[in-house]
Amino acid sequence: MWNVTTGKEISTLTGHQYTVFSVAFSPDGKTLASASADKSIKLWDIPRNDKIPVLIGHQSAVNDAAFSPDGKTLASASDDKSIKLWNLATGREISTLTGHKNWVFRIAFSPDGNTLASTSTDKSIKLWNLATGREISTLTGHKDQVLSVAFSPDGKTLASASGYLDKSDNSIKLWNVSKSREISTLTGHKYAVNSVAFSPVSEASPKGFGKILASASTDQSIKLWNLDTGKPTSTLIGHKSGVNSVAFSPDGKTLASGSSDGTIKLWNVTTGKELSTLTGHRGTIFSVAFSPDGKMIASASFDKNIKLWNIITKQEIFTLTGHKSQVSSVAFRPDGKTLASASADGTIKLWNVDLDSLLARGCEWLNDYLATRPEKRKELCPDK
Repeated sequence: MWNVTTGKEISTLTGHQYTVFSVAFSPDGKTLASASADKSIKLWDIPRNDKIPVLIGHQSAVNDAAFSPDGKTLASASDDKSIKLWNLATGREISTLTGHKNWVFRIAFSPDGNTLASTSTDKSIKLWNLATGREISTLTGHKDQVLSVAFSPDGKTLASASGYLDKSDNSIKLWNVSKSREISTLTGHKYAVNSVAFSPVSEASPKGFGKILASASTDQSIKLWNLDTGKPTSTLIGHKSGVNSVAFSPDGKTLASGSSDGTIKLWNVTTGKELSTLTGHRGTIFSVAFSPDGKMIASASFDKNIKLWNIITKQEIFTLTGHKSQVSSVAFRPDGKTLASASADGTIKLWNVDLDSLLARGCEWLNDYLATRPEKRKELCPDK
């Protein structure tokens, strides 16, 4: 764990032998799961910074791990073509879901926790019944490997993104979950679609939110899609290389995108206009994430660093250093006080994120600028 107000290391979670591909917090924030190329999933007790027994059973690299909404079950996806379900109370395997013909790349639970979706390099998506551990259906139609999958906030629609080898695909497909049928195919990207994300639904969200899908592509663009019409509302242009990750702010009004050009861009979802470009990384951005309160963004990069950004000022707050290889994933704990990062160096680092201290630090850095701009001080740093 690292204290970002001092930049000093508190502890590092070690034990994986190879690259850590993915990290995820349990819904209550007390457990962190890490998926690794060493064929294992490790669980960490966050309050005690202690490792819980390792989940072993996969025969090849574990690409992804996801908690069920009730926090009682963990799902893991592997290059061994299987998904495993684990009982978190006992640490024991519940069942192994088989049927994919190649690597299983991504998994996602439906909001009600009854269904699991899995994507594979075999070009298919499978839906699984969590109560029975049996396959519900196989969704086919993509011509290339499926790189990303996401459920809509109401759980009725599934989005899948494809591309990479077959240049004729590069599409997003929308599926009716209850009927296991394709609703529509969203086309327009020229190269692989790397990531898809639904806009959230909250009390602060504008009317119609939750019906917008964002897609990030190797063609350097992001598209926003109206799910009622199946057509793009806007194409966000500005990155100079492929876009690897997109994330909506909790209120759904802002979209963040991370690119191989080393920048993060912020976009106004309603107008489709660029709000700001965040620069400072010296390599590809693999992952971006908003803090639960929407005040900060964390970015993970090939340059071995994580950066924290103030959404209000659009300024860098802090650079978190210590990883010895590229950082592939970042995730905030649900309470927003801890950030987890996963790296190719085989470690997970936990960072103690005191938002008030971080934002105060950002205001201190802007002190000279704000000295001659009292109206900006009132807007950006009202307590200073």
